[in-house]
Amino acid sequence: MKLITFTPTLESSAIARMAALVTKSLLAAGHEITIVSSEDLQFAGHPRRDFGCDILPWHDGDRVRASALETDGLIYHIGDNYGFHRGCLEWIEELGGAVCLHDYFVGYLFCGWAQTRREQARQVLQNLYGADVANSYFNHACQSDFIERTRTIAPLTEWIGSLADGVITHSSWDIQRLLSSCPGPVRTVALPYDAGIQPKQLGRQAKRDEPFRLLTVGHANRNKRISSVIRAIGGCELLQSRIQYTHIGHAEASMISELSAVAGDTGVDFRMLGEASQDVLNGFIERSNAISCLRWPALEAASASAIEGMLCGKPILVTDTGFYSEIPDEFVIKINPHCEVESIQQSLQKLLLQTRYGETLGLKAKTWASRMFYADKYAERLVEHIEEAKRSSVTVQGLLSFKKILEGWGGRTHTLANPRTAKTLNIFDPTKIKTPTLRRQSDGQHGFHAEQVVL
Repeated sequence: MKLITFTPTLESSAIARMAALVTKSLLAAGHEITIVSSEDLQFAGHPRRDFGCDILPWHDGDRVRASALETDGLIYHIGDNYGFHRGCLEWIEELGGAVCLHDYFVGYLFCGWAQTRREQARQVLQNLYGADVANSYFNHACQSDFIERTRTIAPLTEWIGSLADGVITHSSWDIQRLLSSCPGPVRTVALPYDAGIQPKQLGRQAKRDEPFRLLTVGHANRNKRISSVIRAIGGCELLQSRIQYTHIGHAEASMISELSAVAGDTGVDFRMLGEASQDVLNGFIERSNAISCLRWPALEAASASAIEGMLCGKPILVTDTGFYSEIPDEFVIKINPHCEVESIQQSLQKLLLQTRYGETLGLKAKTWASRMFYADKYAERLVEHIEEAKRSSVTVQGLLSFKKILEGWGGRTHTLANPRTAKTLNIFDPTKIKTPTLRRQSDGQHGFHAEQVVL
């Protein structure tokens, strides 16, 4: 197949890292791939990943359209970052295609898109969630509690679902929103990822004369629960005396100040190193004794950092919610979000006091994750999904055509929703139609082959 993939391509993007793995698996399977980088123009000149194929910028309209005319399928990797995914939104309405959705909350993506389309965005909100949400939504967008105020009433998952011909996502914890909004197939496939290191010691136990090294990776925001980890360590003399807690990733000045104050008040050895190169990060993962991947609330369809930690054989602390709840209990340490600090304390004490516990847990997690999160399986499922989405798209276009005809005859929403009308339109429902097969019949005189549809 000839495929076009719209995706972030920056080295700093975990989605780009995943998409590059899948692209190389597709290329190895004999498919032809063109990558369209989806980042905003502000990222021009930033380091990019090697995808093993041609990369076009999303704003080169002539080349993108020319490639689309020859393609067998289009794929969009979409997550909650407008700067990284702008190109996906610029093209999906025109070209259509299948979406690989990486987050179940896309409020920040929507707000970025809405900056130059406020009235259109308001209409989207009203259609999905009603007038009250539409009228108040952008009052919340600039507030620090934006996620908490909107994640349940208006996560905008349905907005992306409605734009897609089909959706692949990476867990099922909030999949109902996609099932109700996407006109095509929806399926879950485990997120493929790779280990940046191959540790010499899995889940290495800290010696008595060295600190127990706990690591958190990624943008320092409130839902990573860094403050709770610090308080848990500071509230236990054993943990306070043994644990060295490090954060690597971007952090706003206000967050640095807040977390540093908490660490100072509780006497915790806490360090924030900021953004780091992949080599530096790999070194910290190698030396870590455990990794904290806590999230509350959990918004993502899967966690690349948790998967990488398991692939590296490290004990992983996760919040018992969302994607993390779907990981079998024997491969991670699950923290109860309703008694969070106490649960973190007990788990860290167990890691410190029970020798070999972390190593055994890390080995089991690595074995399981290596079988679960790999690119070849994802590439195979993706090709199947594109074929399903294309078939479904034909059905949808047929329904839309007849909808326009009925509207031309004076039909309105209540008429189209009438059970008798809906029953008639069921002739387009692929689940109620026998799958046609094509038989080629040869005209011996002229060598012409006709295709006959056989039910």
